[in-house]
Amino acid sequence: MESSKKMDPSGSLQTNPPLKLHPDRSAGASVFVPEQGGYKERFVKSVEDKYKCEKCRLVLCNPKQTECGHRFCDSCMAAVLSSTSPKCTACQESIIKDKVFKDNCCKREILALQIYCRNESRGCAEQLTLGHLLVHLKNDCQFEELPCVRADCKERVLRKDLRDHVDKACKYREATCSHCKSQVPMITLQKHEDTDCPCVVVSCPHQCRVQTLLRSELSAHLSECVNAPSTCSFKRYGCVFQGTNQQMKAHEASSAVQHVDLLKEWSSSLEKKVSLLQNESVEKNKSIQSLHNQICSFEIEIERQKEMLRNNESKILHLQVRGLGPRGGSSRTVPKGGPVSCQVPTLGRPGRRD
Repeated sequence: MESSKKMDPSGSLQTNPPLKLHPDRSAGASVFVPEQGGYKERFVKSVEDKYKCEKCRLVLCNPKQTECGHRFCDSCMAAVLSSTSPKCTACQESIIKDKVFKDNCCKREILALQIYCRNESRGCAEQLTLGHLLVHLKNDCQFEELPCVRADCKERVLRKDLRDHVDKACKYREATCSHCKSQVPMITLQKHEDTDCPCVVVSCPHQCRVQTLLRSELSAHLSECVNAPSTCSFKRYGCVFQGTNQQMKAHEASSAVQHVDLLKEWSSSLEKKVSLLQNESVEKNKSIQSLHNQICSFEIEIERQKEMLRNNESKILHLQVRGLGPRGGSSRTVPKGGPVSCQVPTLGRPGRRD
């Protein structure tokens, strides 16, 4: 169906919606497809109303045609059919899903319409068919924004500027250290020279007579530097002296008696601790022995109670057997110490013994 509505000029550049890549099998090429609704590209010529969606009023994307002859974008038709009673927004007739079909003829005509490049505002003056927009943006457009080829770089630049960016402006391009000649990212070059480069000339932080040396030699020098601060090797024993390596040597030579006295004090303190621990150990051993004696006493008492229980059980069984004697016609052997397994009948009061 072709509407006889008036034609709208497309003079101003519109904001384009997010797009996704969709294979257009009928046209044999790949085209951009808006996530929702129709195309918002700027067309070179005014677009006829017959190429516009009856719902979103944009240029049709993957057009579908209803039984009543009106056209909708694929996504717009899906939205209409999702209602309980779908109706055509143009004529209000009911829409039967099985009667809706793809309008491939209309689609080919739309993809053949001339548009301005999406990057017109950035300087691209290219005019091309809508169906070739994707190929143009992916391969040719010099004003398309592309990510830097280096994974750490998050900048996006125009295709025409990408080579200069990679070679001259990228913060992560390789740079050569002027001292060690190693390759480091430009963004870390200053830090490398200030703190890491082993070939940078540095001075001793303790201002000793060695004025300059390589950073790679600094660690070994600090262990020998006469001005390096140090603590006395007898610190753990109580010596609080601190000074340079040179002062430390003089201190160790002149403080031998003091260090011996510190060792004596430390040894005496250690002996007191040992004695205290020994006394505690003796007391604990006494407590353990007392507990052991109590356990032995309890075990003896338990065995005595068990023996008394066995004797009482034997007496009870003996009395029960005697009670069965006059009334029962036969005698029955009862195991000593074990439970009576037979049913004991109700007994009368036994006669008194003379």
